[in-house]
Amino acid sequence: MAVGARTMAEIVAHQLRNIEVHHVDLDIGHRPSDWPPILVESGLSKRLRSFPDRADHAEILAWLLGRAPAPELTGPW
Repeated sequence: MAVGARTMAEIVAHQLRNIEVHHVDLDIGHRPSDWPPILVESGLSKRLRSFPDRADHAEILAWLLGRAPAPELTGPW
């Protein structure tokens, strides 16, 4: 498989994530708490891996511990 190529499973997972997120965007009664746990865990894990490149590590930890406001993030997700 070529570098950057996506498997069918990755494509399907991406589309299902989009559907779940957009259901919340539509404000039709679907909430993030309705998302399947697998979506939440995989999405959160992926996003947290990018945090060290987007904000000061100490500020991130202080925020996660409830000791400071959310840090200013830089760059795209």
